[in-house]
Amino acid sequence: MQRDFLIRPYHELRQAYRTTAIVCAAMIAGLFPYLAVVELVRGQLGTTGYLMDSRQIELLAYVLYGLAILPFIVPHLIKRHVTAAARDEGEGALGIRLRTATFLGYALSEIPAVFGLVLFFLAGLNKAFYVLWFLSLLSMLLQFPRLRSWEDLARQANRFSTS
Repeated sequence: MQRDFLIRPYHELRQAYRTTAIVCAAMIAGLFPYLAVVELVRGQLGTTGYLMDSRQIELLAYVLYGLAILPFIVPHLIKRHVTAAARDEGEGALGIRLRTATFLGYALSEIPAVFGLVLFFLAGLNKAFYVLWFLSLLSMLLQFPRLRSWEDLARQANRFSTS
């Protein structure tokens, strides 16, 4: 009887992990069309025109580069808050909360690539696009869910034992 109590939450956690990993892989793949758009526009039109003066572009680029750091910081804060909150809830809450935190982190991770598109279309800064796109990809790869870390969080919350 005790063993069933421990296995069921573990199975639910693994299932939540599996779904999350598949969606995260799809979100990573979703970054590549951004590259295709930039390359197609560059191939057809060369670089895009400057819609702003150089001082405004420079200021905007600095602001967007600064904001591009957030996907490396905020998801860890969200995950810490989510796991602390899941300790007070039922058995299946941890997997659902970890999945939600991961999706939020991935949504934030896509923002630098969008910033890069903005700089490319407003100012023709294709190198800025590539840097910001790479930051998006790197953030997603660093945050990719790992079953072992999910299991460790579950053990810390005393949800199950895998040994």
